[in-house]
Amino acid sequence: MDPVRNPYQPGAGLRPAALVGRDDQLAGWDIALTRIEDGRNAQPVVLYGLRGVGKTVLLNTQAKVARDRGWIVAKLEAATDKPLRASLTEALRTPLTDRATLPSRTARLLRAIKTVVSLRASVDASGTWTFGLDLDGAGGGGANTGALEFDLARSIHDLSELAVEEGVGVAILIDEAQDLTDDELVALCSLAHQAGQEDWRVLIALAGLPSLPRVLAEAKSYSERLFAFHHIYALPEP
Repeated sequence: MDPVRNPYQPGAGLRPAALVGRDDQLAGWDIALTRIEDGRNAQPVVLYGLRGVGKTVLLNTQAKVARDRGWIVAKLEAATDKPLRASLTEALRTPLTDRATLPSRTARLLRAIKTVVSLRASVDASGTWTFGLDLDGAGGGGANTGALEFDLARSIHDLSELAVEEGVGVAILIDEAQDLTDDELVALCSLAHQAGQEDWRVLIALAGLPSLPRVLAEAKSYSERLFAFHHIYALPEP
């Protein structure tokens, strides 16, 4: 076959020429987004399987679908050398910067930005994140107590309130989630639980190795009922 036209693209997380065999997962994601936009609940999602079966491609596609619908999307990869606070705030910087440049900046936007800035300050005290805005008179902040479960919930709650105002939702997608620390897994499970109970406009998707369901269960026993688990296999020959 002509090497230029060859549709096979080996690599880590590269989108294939045709994304096939994942219709059920994508349809479920679309339903979840729509339910949250309508003010209903939707289960957070876990994609797990061996390396190379397409989990990252699927997670990236889910992030793009949410982004195309105007959602506040944070797509990140868990890392053993970087805390979740840092990775999450870095992932939120672009969608919040885009909103900060709009002429119609609301009080909820300023509040959400100030709270995310305070979450960032807990790992970066230099205070370089200003978004070009004067946040002194804005509400929010206080997500730098050092208690991850509280700080994460406070940040995502204020983002959820902004999403309500915009008629969208907040999507947090984390790849290689098995590399999160125990405290981070506990905080994420608690966040997903609280978001569902209090009807926050938040949807969480985690992707990782086959060990991910086990480490989630060890973090919070109710995770087996909390998440919608999808075992991602290699595609069959047809």
